[in-house]
Amino acid sequence: PVPAAGGRGGDGAPDIAELLEETWRAALGMSSIDHGADFFDLGGDSLSAVGLIAEVRDRLGVELSIGMLFEFPTISALAAQLRGRTEGTR
Repeated sequence: PVPAAGGRGGDGAPDIAELLEETWRAALGMSSIDHGADFFDLGGDSLSAVGLIAEVRDRLGVELSIGMLFEFPTISALAAQLRGRTEGTR
């Protein structure tokens, strides 16, 4: 389930990077985030990561592990990884 809010991708679906940016801004208490910035370098910790993972699951309907957040710590990298996972479910 993907919410109607947020930017739209080429197929009319909300843009994953935009949705991730919204969740990162909420988790980190920031007004804007560079899509190439590392979540943990921006002040993210294990508690904010758990909240972020839950929000991604709720908004995108995909499971995200904390290991994936360490492996893909930027919005750009994580969005690319999640696009591959969500495209397979459409």
